[in-house]
Amino acid sequence: KQLFIGAEGTLGIVTAAVLRLLPRPAVTATALAAVADPAAAVRLLRRLQSAVGEAVTAFELVPRSGLDLHFAHCGKRHEPFGQRFDWQVLLEAQAGAARTDLTRDLESALAEAIADGLVLDAVIAQSDRQAAALWRYREGLAFAQVEDPGNLKNDTSVPVSAIADFIDHASAAAADLVPGVRPIPFGHIGDGNIHFNLSRPLSMPPDAFIARWPALTEAVTRAAAALGGSISAEHGLGRLKRDAIGRYKPAVEIELMWRLKRMLDPDDLMNPGKVLPPL
Repeated sequence: KQLFIGAEGTLGIVTAAVLRLLPRPAVTATALAAVADPAAAVRLLRRLQSAVGEAVTAFELVPRSGLDLHFAHCGKRHEPFGQRFDWQVLLEAQAGAARTDLTRDLESALAEAIADGLVLDAVIAQSDRQAAALWRYREGLAFAQVEDPGNLKNDTSVPVSAIADFIDHASAAAADLVPGVRPIPFGHIGDGNIHFNLSRPLSMPPDAFIARWPALTEAVTRAAAALGGSISAEHGLGRLKRDAIGRYKPAVEIELMWRLKRMLDPDDLMNPGKVLPPL
């Protein structure tokens, strides 16, 4: 089983699986919190994990650049707060016991964070409809980028403690290559999987920006690797990052991967040309 996880079909075909099902959460609490910067977002995650433990099931970074793109794409602007904030976090907590008052616990934790200056403002959903409205901010910025001509998508991960440094370093590296580039770093703070996407300068034609994709991707990858991160996370390697893995993984690991491939799939029938770099 462990060999097949992350192999992306290059070692064989999974024909059956056994799943362990968990009960549907009885209680869900959803909130949106404004913070000063990504470093404050990471500190808020630690604060909430101390307050409600493993009940925290989502903790998504939402940058102003992404929100503005979302509002431009949908043609209307509904700011979640009375003023503009550069960074926000969409968070959700869930519990299996109906008697658990997660909303109260979340409200208390956020109130303390506001009093300490860690959180600048916050809203807590009071209904499923309000929770869905908050999630639309996070989901909308991803959809807007799909429609943004030339938008470059990245899927990297770094240790949670390095998220703020990664965003700073990757932003500076991208700006050096393409002045005026618009970073849109968003996503899953809880596991360090920040999607460091880049939109072209408004004055730059999409084709000219696309021509800079390889250099920009390498710059973002180097920034993640320098902080102990990975060149890929939830989206895998496929063909796009097949060659890059050869530059960032030790030679002994690449050799071991090829030995396993040749042992289990000597005729190279399983998803050929993916994941493993050329020898």
